[in-house]
Amino acid sequence: VSNTPGVLSESTADITFALILGVMRRISESAAFLRSGQWQYWSATLLLGSEVNGRTLAIIGMGRIGLAVARRARAFNMQDTYVSRSQHTEADALGAQRVDLETALRTNDIVSLHVPYTPETHHLINAERLALMRPHTFLINTARGSVVDEAALAHALHTRAIAGAGLDVFEAEPRIHPQLLTAPN
Repeated sequence: VSNTPGVLSESTADITFALILGVMRRISESAAFLRSGQWQYWSATLLLGSEVNGRTLAIIGMGRIGLAVARRARAFNMQDTYVSRSQHTEADALGAQRVDLETALRTNDIVSLHVPYTPETHHLINAERLALMRPHTFLINTARGSVVDEAALAHALHTRAIAGAGLDVFEAEPRIHPQLLTAPN
């Protein structure tokens, strides 16, 4: 076991934006639709997805990866907020505003998780906190799987309580909660 701070920060920020673009623009859904033979003709609204440019982004955990994500958000004209134990001058210089977790969940279009796994962050995103998010919010997790209560997330996805989720990690890898596998969003 080793810790290699900074080695994967930029790569993880890239994956974060790949997940944001993938889930918001419905890339996987579109590919599955095409491969299943359902596509018959072009339509302006078929699997359109959500606009990414100009959306609001909450970065939960403003460490090296969170800062790298904030830098990338500038290219998409995003307005950032962040949740962190301390104020970050680099994040502030990028125009990000520090807020508490509940405010971040209630007010942003995208919530991106970048916290370490600790007893305090176990199921940080649970049913109660998912309920704070708006129906058009997307959750992105490139942190640790156990930061999210997968059963609660699966329920939120199936009931469309949130718009979608982009997940790079899972709680019991390589096993994935079966209801997550059946959620198209």
